[in-house]
Amino acid sequence: LAFRKMFALHRTLAVMAVLVTVDFVVRGSDIRNRNSTVEINRLLNLTSMVQCKRNPLGHCKRGTVTYDPWIDYALSTQRFIQMNLPWDQYTVLGTHNSFNNRGDNYGIHDDQLQALLNEYGIDPAYINLAQQEFTMTDTLNFGIRSIQLDAQWCFGKLRLAHAGNYYKRLDSVIRAIEVLTRRHLNVSSRQLGCSPTDRPWSEGAAELGAWVTAHPGDVIAVTINSDPLWDWRHGREVMDPLLEAFGDRILRPAEAWRLATTPGGWPSARDMLRAGRSVLIFGSNNYSTYGGGYVFQYPYTRYPENFARRFSPGPCNRPTIQCCDHYARSMSGFSGESMMIRPFYDGPAEMGVVTPDVLEAMTACNVKLPALDLASPELLRSAVWSWAPGEPALDPRAPGTAVVLSADTGRWRVLPASSLSPAAAQLRPCRAGPRAIPSWAVAA
Repeated sequence: LAFRKMFALHRTLAVMAVLVTVDFVVRGSDIRNRNSTVEINRLLNLTSMVQCKRNPLGHCKRGTVTYDPWIDYALSTQRFIQMNLPWDQYTVLGTHNSFNNRGDNYGIHDDQLQALLNEYGIDPAYINLAQQEFTMTDTLNFGIRSIQLDAQWCFGKLRLAHAGNYYKRLDSVIRAIEVLTRRHLNVSSRQLGCSPTDRPWSEGAAELGAWVTAHPGDVIAVTINSDPLWDWRHGREVMDPLLEAFGDRILRPAEAWRLATTPGGWPSARDMLRAGRSVLIFGSNNYSTYGGGYVFQYPYTRYPENFARRFSPGPCNRPTIQCCDHYARSMSGFSGESMMIRPFYDGPAEMGVVTPDVLEAMTACNVKLPALDLASPELLRSAVWSWAPGEPALDPRAPGTAVVLSADTGRWRVLPASSLSPAAAQLRPCRAGPRAIPSWAVAA
C-alpha cells in the first residue's frame, strides 16, 4: 500500500505540473474566478453520510456501504415497472468515470495536494481528482445500472485511467522525438494522468462480472470510453476480459434487433433477461468497431452536447401531458464533471455537475441516462419518483388497500380503499418521471 501511495502521489504531482504550465496558459487566468466548490462540497457531504467499513485511509471498503432500504425499494420498483419498455425508453442511472473512485485508491492524495498548493501561496486552492467516492460494486448495490470505463494503454498494460487529455504542443514534441530517434513511442498527451499504480483493466472487468453473476435479475450497461490513441490498438486486451467476465450474458447488437418487438428498435429488459442476457456494452469515440459484434454504437447524447450545464428543464415546469417530450422522445443523457484543480481547472464550471436538484429535474424530464459524479445513496434519493418517503406504509397486496398517486407530490401512497376520494386519481405526468404506466385506475 505504501508503494502504491508513493507512486500515486508522484503521478499526481507530475500531472499537476503539466496542467499548471500548459492548461493555465491555454485556458487563461480568468478560470481562477470561477467557484464551484459549493456544489462539489454538497456532493461530498452526501457521500460522508454513509456507513461502511473503512480502510486505513478512511475510505469505504468494497461492498460494505449501507443505505436506506427505502431508497433501494423505491428504485427497484421503478426499474420493475419499466421492464417491458424498449431500452431506448428505459431510464437508467449511471456514473461518470465509474472506476475513478477513492475506494480503489484514486484521488487519495487530494487533501495533501491542496495543502501543498496553499503552502506555496496558491490560494484559493481546491483539489478533487476522484470523480467517485465508492467502488463500482457499491454504486451498483445502491442503484446505479450504467458504468463508464476509460481504457488506457500505459506502462505496458491496459489500465483504468482518467487520462485522455489533448495538448497539441506536447504531442508535437513527442512526434519530433519519434522522428529523431526513428522509434514509435506509442504515447501521446492522452496518457497524461495515467500511472503504473492505476488499476488493471482486467480487475475492473472481473469486479463487474462478479456483480452481474450475483444479480441475475438485473440488466446493466457498460460503456467503453476510448479511442486508438488511448488503447493504442490493444482492442483484444479490452474485449477479452469483458468476454471472460460476462460470457454469454452479453447482448449482441445482431441479437438485439431480433428480440425487439418493433423492427429496428430495442428489446426490453424483460426480453433480454428471458433470453439470458443482462449486459449491454456501448462504445464511444468510434470504439464500437472492436469486439467482433459485442459492442453497440453509443446511443445516448454525445460530448459536448451531454454537458450537465446544457440540460434545461424547459416546459417540464408545467404539469401537462406534453411536458419534457424533447427529452422523452430521445435517448437523452447528461454528464457532469467534478474534477477540480483550482485555480487551474474547474470541471463543474466547464461541464456542470449533477446536484440533487438537477437530478430531480432530469428524472422528472425523463432523461434516459443521468451520469453522476460522486454518486451516493443520498444523491439517488433525488431520482425517486415513485413511492413517497416511508411508503408503502401498508402492504399494497393486502385486501382493502389501494395505491394512490398524489396530485400534490406525484408520489405513491398506500391507503385503505375506503378512504379514497375522486381527487386521489388526479395525475401530474411530468412529476411522475418515466411514464411506464400510461394511465391509472383507482378501484375502491
